Amino acid sequence: IAIEIGLLDVLRNLVEDVGIDVNRRQWTDFNTTHFNADDHDSDSNNFLIDLALLRGDTDILHYLLSTNGFDMSRMIRPPIATIGFASHEAVTDEMFQTLILHPSVDANMMDEFGATPLLLSVSDLSYNMRINAPHDAPPDARVEYLRSRVRRIGWLLEAGANPLVLDPVRDVPLIQYAQGELEKDPDNEHWTEVVEMMEQRVDAMGDM
Repeated sequence: IAIEIGLLDVLRNLVEDVGIDVNRRQWTDFNTTHFNADDHDSDSNNFLIDLALLRGDTDILHYLLSTNGFDMSRMIRPPIATIGFASHEAVTDEMFQTLILHPSVDANMMDEFGATPLLLSVSDLSYNMRINAPHDAPPDARVEYLRSRVRRIGWLLEAGANPLVLDPVRDVPLIQYAQGELEKDPDNEHWTEVVEMMEQRVDAMGDM
């Protein structure tokens, strides 16, 4: 609840004085004010870091990531799901970059279906281009929104994401999917930049 309503001082007290584990799920479901000790690890509950992302709270995100105990690998579900939350509209570029640069985040982590953070970000860009999101924004704002998605792909590549990993849905490497999208729309500046960054990353991998 402290995260849901943005009470950083209360959260700090819970973590530092009460001893709440920053890697845990929230105590109860959204908008529930009672504490039920039996449901804090229910699959229906989000992790604390997820709540900070969904709320778009930069200060709380920074605090959780700065604690000595935060470790994405300790979460009892594939940590890549948190990267999925990071595509939420409330998450700023700065929040996204802060998250993926945390030492416990592997840019090539994979869930049981073979999805990686790069796949999620490429799919997010592709989806938002198809639906012309966000719908209620003026044209300039929509362009900036898509450019934000491109920047996030670039940060993942800089963090070591592998564009040669197979897209398990389309059954092609991610770079091949991006190249295919660019072939369909050669003048698309977003796919042009994504392909260029991916090709540079592949070249760099060859030099390692």
